[in-house]
Amino acid sequence: MPTFLRVYSNIQSNPMLKRAIEYCCRQFFILHRIPFILQMLGSISQLLDFDEQADVTDTNKIQPINLFRLLIALEQTTVDAMRDDYSILELVKDDSSSNKTTSIITPTTMPIANMTVVAALGQGNMIAPSTIKTLDFCYADDDTIFTLLNCIDVCVTVVAYAPDSIRSLQMLGIIDLLLPKYLEYLKDRTNKNDTQKYGREEIKIIEKLSVAIKTMISASESLT
Repeated sequence: MPTFLRVYSNIQSNPMLKRAIEYCCRQFFILHRIPFILQMLGSISQLLDFDEQADVTDTNKIQPINLFRLLIALEQTTVDAMRDDYSILELVKDDSSSNKTTSIITPTTMPIANMTVVAALGQGNMIAPSTIKTLDFCYADDDTIFTLLNCIDVCVTVVAYAPDSIRSLQMLGIIDLLLPKYLEYLKDRTNKNDTQKYGREEIKIIEKLSVAIKTMISASESLT
């Protein structure tokens, strides 16, 4: 994931690669849900460029604005966002020879372009999968839709659970970077769209954020 995110941060002008990484991250989330987000944020926390005012961009670091763009892209549920334009899931093997009763891919209607069967490699047959699903039964009934609010809630949970841990400090840094951008994003979205509809939604999100931050503050007394 550090390599994935570093590449994503440096190729914003390449729409094809950008969409491919966004699509892969969306599939990772469907497979592993919140633990994927937590592990991803923890793995890149040391690579984030906290000096956003610098004149020269460090290509070895991940720009916070691009991490934010990726997380916002994961929120999208439109047909275009969910479509596998580059046949990425054709690289997923369906290991039919194993004794597993649950497959990570489920067949649905696929575009003609994605129905080409690739030659079998190893023990698994390369097929044209359409939808990927989690292997963990714990997540079977969970919503597969990601929201940035969930992401911030996870960070707050980590901080509240063990405020003086290394992972907690990492999550505090993530919150410090994401929260102002998220509030600005919500304000801009409300101003540019149906003010009444998005205004109500913005108020609800801010209320939830305030509860989360209040919980974090009350649980982090040791940090003071």
